[in-house]
Amino acid sequence: MPKVSVVIPTYQAKDDVKKAINSVLNQTFRNYEVIVIDDGSTDSTRQVLRSYGSRIRFFGEQHKGVSAARNRGIRASKGEYIAFLDSDDTWLPSKLALQVEILDTHPEIGFIFCDVAFMANEKILNATVFKSRGKPYSGSIYKQVISKNFISTSAMIVRKKCFDRVGLFDELLQVSEDHDMWIRLARYFKADYVDKPLVVGRIRKKSLSRDEIRLQEGNIKLLKKTLKDDSSLLNDRDLLEKAFFPLIKRLGFLYLKKGENKKARAFFKKYAVLKRQELSLLMLIVLSYLPSQFILFLWITLKAMLKSRFLSSIKHKLYSSLSEYNYSWVVASDIKH
Repeated sequence: MPKVSVVIPTYQAKDDVKKAINSVLNQTFRNYEVIVIDDGSTDSTRQVLRSYGSRIRFFGEQHKGVSAARNRGIRASKGEYIAFLDSDDTWLPSKLALQVEILDTHPEIGFIFCDVAFMANEKILNATVFKSRGKPYSGSIYKQVISKNFISTSAMIVRKKCFDRVGLFDELLQVSEDHDMWIRLARYFKADYVDKPLVVGRIRKKSLSRDEIRLQEGNIKLLKKTLKDDSSLLNDRDLLEKAFFPLIKRLGFLYLKKGENKKARAFFKKYAVLKRQELSLLMLIVLSYLPSQFILFLWITLKAMLKSRFLSSIKHKLYSSLSEYNYSWVVASDIKH
């Protein structure tokens, strides 16, 4: 029986999936199986997968999304540990060896992850997930991973028995399905990480604003799902502010940037408790009544002004005041519906 089952979902990625598979076959740790789930590709992906013969197991499925593909791989797995690898990422040769050793020697650990280096135009950048998202946490990381997702899918190895407790990936979530899984795992199991970039992730072209709005709204949906599953979190004001405020601020600005002022205004009003002394939010709502071109001009001007040393303290106070909101009542009312 293999120690590790490597699950690789793929879709229309005939060139990238070869690199991903080869990076697994080049691992110094050898006791593994490779399971590739083709999620309904219409290119030559399946011919590429067949060329590996008995070195991999692959399943051709109808197009149901990445969560369904990962779940198919988990169900088909035979290993004690499940390692995930996206088909556009690759592993360094020592990835499995380093992480498996920690899992073997620390039975109290339910899952382990590592850092991820970024690649653009076939060049490794001087940037990693840990550098961009901040130093991660180990041990009981439940509330930390709710506030910020510092775990990349291709960096994760999970004890298979953990899925008996938390279930599989939520196939109804269109975005942030991986973050949802990490939150559920962290609620019941301890984590550890290797502070080295053992994964190379490719940076694709930037998404359109509409895609980013969809992502942030998906994150809001995920947070509400988490709070519905664990209502005790509603009493943690600090967690709510850390988790909600970045999403609210980003969504508001995205809508203003796209000229959808009414949506931006409705979003701010729905998710914030407006107090008279909190003028920063009032300013944002007022801005949403102004013409979009004027808002863009004003925003560019303010950004230039805030770079000056004289106004740096004003910028700090502006954003600090926004962290004083209490969103718990809003979440509590929304998750009932």
